[in-house]
Amino acid sequence: MLLQLTADQDQLRQSLRVLFDRQAGWERSRSLENDVDRPLLSSMQQAGFLDVASTEGGTLLDAVLVVEEAEAACARAPVAARALVAARLLDSAPLVVGLVDTDPCALTRYAGLCDAYLVLDSGGASYAEAAQVDVTPEPSRWGYPLGRVRVRRAARLGSGTGGRLLAAWQVALAAEMGAAMRRAVDLTATYVTHRTQFGRPIGSYQAVSHALSEAKVATEGTIWMARRAAADPDDTILAAAAATYAADAAGLIVQRTHQVTGAIGITREYGLVASTMRLGVLRSELGGPRRHAIGLAELRWPQP
Repeated sequence: MLLQLTADQDQLRQSLRVLFDRQAGWERSRSLENDVDRPLLSSMQQAGFLDVASTEGGTLLDAVLVVEEAEAACARAPVAARALVAARLLDSAPLVVGLVDTDPCALTRYAGLCDAYLVLDSGGASYAEAAQVDVTPEPSRWGYPLGRVRVRRAARLGSGTGGRLLAAWQVALAAEMGAAMRRAVDLTATYVTHRTQFGRPIGSYQAVSHALSEAKVATEGTIWMARRAAADPDDTILAAAAATYAADAAGLIVQRTHQVTGAIGITREYGLVASTMRLGVLRSELGGPRRHAIGLAELRWPQP
């Protein structure tokens, strides 16, 4: 795989940034509180960004780039579920799609705000309209509206779709976490460059530079593993590996960025928590690092 984006993919990212500069950002996300940004999703749909993976010449890697830019802009909308996951399972999808893990402990992002849900359970994958589920909202200050979804009835999507849903969801999580990590690390790098102590930028001290170097390596590894998995969407091992690495790295990034930023890092005005709070939710989805790792081991070394 060539680790270089094409000219068309670079243009895709630039176009997304123009849109998100106008219609996204941390302040807009905060103002929406526990709502979903339907106007943003509508603008993305009209521009073709939500369906980029299913258009002629489009790929799942293109959808990953859409997800990265949306997460970097703190978009208050389930862009990954719609543009990446639904693209692998549905011929057409409604505007707002939620992803439901039927594990009793699982929370669903944007629960109660979605038009429909893709549901993953031990029997495979299914599709439920909003009227076919019961939702219990959960209080959340974690960057996303959260709730518990109980599916009353749903349409089965057919043989093999459970594995496809899981793999697409794992790639989506890795892409989202990679983008959130990059935003957190970049913001922190800027801070330690300008914050001085004893007459020097604190980033010049070895302990700080080593901490952020480690975070930067983990971030870029996550981003490229997600892209690599998207380039070969039928390889479930790549998807599981990307999610496992991302969920593990997310904990490191939260620790390192807050460690070197100090007290200002926990203020909502500064903006670091816009990424680190989301990372806390993303890394716990689908069971978290342990469940991802167990799933990867089972794929890599299946029992006879």
